[in-house]
Amino acid sequence: MRKNIVWRLILVGLLTVVSVFIVLPSFMNELPGWWKSLLPSAKLNLGLDLKGGTYLVFGVDLDKAVKDDLTRKAHELKEAIDNKKIPAQSVSVTTSGEIDVVLAHIGDTDSFLSVLKDDFPDLQKLDESRPPSFVLALTGSELSYMKGHILDQAVENIRNRVDQFGVAEPIIQPQGNEQIVVELPGIKDPERAIKVIGKTAQLEFMLVDEAPPFLTELVKDTKALPDGVFAGTSPVALSNGGSVNSPYLWAYDKGKLEQFLAGKVPPQYTIGYQVNKDTNTNITTYQTYVLDKDVSMTGDMLTDARMQIGGEYNQPYVSIRFNSRGARLFDQLTATHVGQRLAIVLDNIVYSAPVIRERISGGIAQISGNFTENEAKDLAIVLRAGALPAPVRILMKNVVGPTLGSDSIREGMTAAVAGGIFVVVFMLLYYMIAGVIADIGLIINVIMLLAILALFGATLTLPGIAGIILSIGMAVDTNVLNFERTREELKLGKPVRTAVDAGYDKAFYTIIDSHITTLITAIILYIFGTGPIKGFAVTLSIGVTLNLFTGLFATRAFFDYLNSKVRLARLRFLEFIGRHSIHFMEMRRYTYVISGVLVMVGVIASVQIGRGKANLGIDFGGGTSVQVKFSKPTAISDIRKVLKKTDIPGPEIQELPRLNEFLIDVKNMKGLHENVADDIISTLKASFPDNSFEVESTNEIGPVVGKDLQKNALWAIIFSLIAIIVYIAWRFEFKFGVAATIATAHDVLVVLGVFYLLDKEITLLVVTALLTLAGYSLTDTVVVFDRIRERLRTRKNETNIELFNRSINEVLSRTIITSLTVFLVVLAMYLMGGSVLHDFSLAMLIGVVVGTYSSVFIASAVVVDWIGEKGKVFQKRK
Repeated sequence: MRKNIVWRLILVGLLTVVSVFIVLPSFMNELPGWWKSLLPSAKLNLGLDLKGGTYLVFGVDLDKAVKDDLTRKAHELKEAIDNKKIPAQSVSVTTSGEIDVVLAHIGDTDSFLSVLKDDFPDLQKLDESRPPSFVLALTGSELSYMKGHILDQAVENIRNRVDQFGVAEPIIQPQGNEQIVVELPGIKDPERAIKVIGKTAQLEFMLVDEAPPFLTELVKDTKALPDGVFAGTSPVALSNGGSVNSPYLWAYDKGKLEQFLAGKVPPQYTIGYQVNKDTNTNITTYQTYVLDKDVSMTGDMLTDARMQIGGEYNQPYVSIRFNSRGARLFDQLTATHVGQRLAIVLDNIVYSAPVIRERISGGIAQISGNFTENEAKDLAIVLRAGALPAPVRILMKNVVGPTLGSDSIREGMTAAVAGGIFVVVFMLLYYMIAGVIADIGLIINVIMLLAILALFGATLTLPGIAGIILSIGMAVDTNVLNFERTREELKLGKPVRTAVDAGYDKAFYTIIDSHITTLITAIILYIFGTGPIKGFAVTLSIGVTLNLFTGLFATRAFFDYLNSKVRLARLRFLEFIGRHSIHFMEMRRYTYVISGVLVMVGVIASVQIGRGKANLGIDFGGGTSVQVKFSKPTAISDIRKVLKKTDIPGPEIQELPRLNEFLIDVKNMKGLHENVADDIISTLKASFPDNSFEVESTNEIGPVVGKDLQKNALWAIIFSLIAIIVYIAWRFEFKFGVAATIATAHDVLVVLGVFYLLDKEITLLVVTALLTLAGYSLTDTVVVFDRIRERLRTRKNETNIELFNRSINEVLSRTIITSLTVFLVVLAMYLMGGSVLHDFSLAMLIGVVVGTYSSVFIASAVVVDWIGEKGKVFQKRK
């Protein structure tokens, strides 16, 4: 291998130069044009948490879309059998999502089944045992295709709306089977964008029933109306010169109208609502319209929609144009219903309901409704982009201001640099010349990591930076394992070159095992994680993989080159922990008691979390959080007082490390209350008129997303533990696998228990830390197990307890050093990484200490007690 030293160095140097070439455009704007043009897409993109923007998760109501499609098919089926002169008593859609057909004559059964087979192959017969009655439903293949098509169409329509809104570099992609994620970086007016994107835009033209008997009766008996619901009539001028008094109900709260009318509307009708806003008083009222349930026309026949100014008062309106088929249908509709009112309905809101005074040809109409220019423009956008194929609702909304983003970048980079300096200085002081080589390998590792992220156009988030910082600590672990093995070989009197070769060779499998266990949990994090957590998993995975290259290949090439040129006579290391003989296994009875108590607290915490009684963050429980920064010193007690006077349910206020910065949480809400964040902000503005503040971020999560995140977190932990037991059992033995899994579960439960006792929030980032810990804590366990396996091959007259004690004492130094280096970089993250990473770092700090403890006193002790003092252990070959 020494013959290839030069080629190995050339390979490392070439990859490093290429990596610098790739990564520089992400950090330097003033580079030659030819440089950027070679790899135009190779650039690190900043996530929303770093540059500001809006993160949305929409839930798509696929069931409603399927039911609407089934209703259309029922109408088409009725029309088809009418054309075939097959009389039917009824063709209706049931509440369970089926079409119920009752023919007038049993003799028409064959003709009906022929129509069904020829014209409706996507319908299947569920029940034909009671002719002339039939129950029909969509076939399984059609239902699957329709749901997938609806989601894809919704993604495309949202993308069209975002593009027309003018957002740079948006991300729109499906998540799961019924959700869509939308990321809008750097947007200045998020609320307006959200309204445009989330509007279903189901445009319908529906005839108005002016005096339905049920509403006439309700309006007559005004005393029976509940509080907040009012009755009225309005004269409607007809085309023949006459007029009719049309009854209606109105209220300040639309919900009260819906609640009052529930169960009172006959099946042939549906209720539309007109929104009337008084610009002088800013008061909004809602007025009912009774509409024929059969939709006369829909907006899927539109070819264009534009905002225009005109009319008697020179107001904005939306001009729409139909395609040829739509123009023909609109011509027929207006010709047939002259003298009636035609409501223009968008998402169940009646924008206008003009009287059809004459036949309208040409395929052009207009929508008016006291719009502002922006409202008319936004309505035109959604109509042009196309109606969403299904209603959508916001499940999660996170808005990050640019100031918080820039603060996060500064804090994240400060923590990364500080962690790197801690490690570099430590390696130089402790390992001297070898430390220099390790530090060069570390720098190469970070450069290559950034280059790979840039090459694939990855999005760098704050958790992603945390992944880089953690990778730095793990990169040092690799070198520590190599160097400590080399130290052992030097103590045997071997020359430097031979000791280095033997040290690297003997540490090889230990390093592979420890990195694979971390990689397993990183992959599981990516599978079950969402948003920024995936970024953390990606950077950690790449970092762990590169550690193997730089730690096993690059630094060894540097050592080989140095030995071939200088022929090192000595390789000096410091040593904090010398020879020792601690009886670890004899202490296990006491440590079992200590761990048992701590694990019990963790179990109680888990139960409380499952019951929703623990301090769950809004990630899991749902709710709203608002982060603000005041310009002047503000007491947290003052904020608490003013918010307690409002109707906001149980706000929790936390003072953050940055000056005058506060986080306000409102948890465990039944649904996503869009006004809570606005209520908090308006209350603070009114209560602190002389103390301005900036809204740094708002985060709103509905219970659906919260439950999904809980479920994903639970599955991630379960799969991590299963993967660990399988891998360790394969590499060592089943007993070792079980012991490693017990130790890992111990570490997770102890950290969870400490957080529970400290009343810390259990957030998605904390769960991420627990899963990362599950992989990382195995590093120490693998180091101990590897030495035990090695000593089992050469054992003489030793009991298992003596052998385990000797093995642990031999690796104690490297166990403490590897834990210390990771502890240092995580400590930098804790002290300088900002409020977002604060609890993540705390969980990791506790976990590093607990993981070191469990590798000795739990994992090893479980194996000893399982096999007994003199029992045999099968050692798998490497």
